[in-house]
Amino acid sequence: MGILKKGFTLTPKKLGVTCRRQGGFTLIELLIVIFIIALVSAILVINMRKGERQYQVQLEAQVIAQNIRRAQDMALSSFRYRNEIPYSYGVFFEKQSPSSYRIFADKNDNKRYDTPDSSVELVNIDQGVEIESISSEPRMHITFSLPDGFTSIIPSAGSATITIKKTGGNCPEDCKDIVIERTGRVSVQ
Repeated sequence: MGILKKGFTLTPKKLGVTCRRQGGFTLIELLIVIFIIALVSAILVINMRKGERQYQVQLEAQVIAQNIRRAQDMALSSFRYRNEIPYSYGVFFEKQSPSSYRIFADKNDNKRYDTPDSSVELVNIDQGVEIESISSEPRMHITFSLPDGFTSIIPSAGSATITIKKTGGNCPEDCKDIVIERTGRVSVQ
């Protein structure tokens, strides 16, 4: 057995062994790739949640607009409700009930939802969405007279706006407006 001299290092080349670097990835390279994939995934999940929230509010705004148009169609077609033809059909919103609204048949021609009128349907808003504001708080009556569909908004206004939002959300990013004009035009903004 020989003694190694001081400062002498034994390398594979000195031993006559040839080493080839094998193909593959180092641990650092793999960790960097995993980190990038995790970062991109987190960004996608966050944006997906935001899009989901906006989609739910948009969908509910379209349903409310559709139900207002439904009351308008019932007036234009002189729809019989419980074998009677009322003076008008309408939709009633109340700030105290942020999770529902009524489609009604106006039997006394006062263009409001009150005692002698019939509730055609109590519509519940999807869970997670609520009425944020009504342009004429605390109540709003939108009616369409038979047979011409003339639009009345009480309290009197040229147009009415119902703002809905995601429960716990902030306006304007989590809100949608349903606008009803005196002409009968219903739009979602």
